[in-house]
Amino acid sequence: MDFPCTGCGECCRKVGAVLANRALDDTPLGKLLKIFPYKVNEQGHCEMLVDGKCSVYENRPLICNVRRMTEVFYSADPTGHYIASAQACNHMIEEAGLDPSYKIDIEELIAALGDG
Repeated sequence: MDFPCTGCGECCRKVGAVLANRALDDTPLGKLLKIFPYKVNEQGHCEMLVDGKCSVYENRPLICNVRRMTEVFYSADPTGHYIASAQACNHMIEEAGLDPSYKIDIEELIAALGDG
C-alpha cells in the first residue's frame, strides 16, 4: 500500500528545519538526511517544491518516500510507521493553518492497512 499523501507540500516546506538537525543524528535516517540531494532556499523549502508541489515526486529521495522508508526501515511494523507518519503530516498541516481537507484520515488509513 502506498502512503496516502495529500499533496499539501508542507513536508517540502519544512525540510530546512529537519536538515538543520542532521549533524546531531548518526542513525540510518540521519545518514540519509546528510546526503539529501537538493538545496534548500532561505525559507527552508526544498528547491524541488514548485507551485506548491514536489516536482520530482515520482523519483523523490528515499527520505521523502514514506512507503519506501517503511519497506527499508520499518518492515517489522509498517502499520505503526504509516500511522506515525500520517499523524506527523496532520500536525504539520494544522500548524501551518492549511485547509483541513489536506489531513489524512487516520481511521481510514488504519482500515486500509488492515485490509492490506
